[in-house]
Amino acid sequence: MKKLVISTMSALAFSSLVTPVMADEVNAINQITPFNLVRGSYQGHFRGRGIPSHNSLLSGVRSKRIKTEDLVRGAIASGRLSEATLQDTRYLKSVKFLLGNLARH
Repeated sequence: MKKLVISTMSALAFSSLVTPVMADEVNAINQITPFNLVRGSYQGHFRGRGIPSHNSLLSGVRSKRIKTEDLVRGAIASGRLSEATLQDTRYLKSVKFLLGNLARH
């Protein structure tokens, strides 16, 4: 009985240490990739956040009315990205590259 209590207490202590790390990993996994952000924007997944879809998105990008940060802010408002993404230059460059390629074709 004593071994059962000790092993249960050890398991609980270990799980309380591991859970916050795993929660951070889940949050990172749920962040939308730059590719999926651009694709989702084109498909209309962020229309409710002020991002037009399809040809309206493409013409907005071509005319520079819609910028990379607009897509990122739409995803932040939808809970798909954290606010910190606006400071992530690598992420922003990826979105800008993908958005530019989509608008060119």
